[in-house]
Amino acid sequence: MDRPYSMRGLLFGMGIALAALFISSPGSAETDEKGFVRFTSDQIHWAPFRDGAEIATLAGDPAKPGSLYVIRVKFPPGLFSAPHIHPEDRNVTVIKGTWYAGTGDTFDVNKAVPLKAGSYM
Repeated sequence: MDRPYSMRGLLFGMGIALAALFISSPGSAETDEKGFVRFTSDQIHWAPFRDGAEIATLAGDPAKPGSLYVIRVKFPPGLFSAPHIHPEDRNVTVIKGTWYAGTGDTFDVNKAVPLKAGSYM
């Protein structure tokens, strides 16, 4: 589906890509003889993001266009991002709390869908 890119959306995406350049993979990750990578939640390296959020890269490299990667983002309560789009698919799993997901070109908190822990979008 063709969607116009907004300047805010592009800046947000560029912000994630730039932040990823400074985020290392979990330093204590272990790879077994079959190539499986495992680490516990306390081994995840969290880095400051923007507006009090934190970001961690679990796998891959978000700065490489078209590459597969997994990140986690912790949003402080009450933080909203401006309407934006991503050029690639996004898969979101809510791990803790409630994430209010909106779609469209304008911010309307009344149209946001609350997704509680365990939800997927």
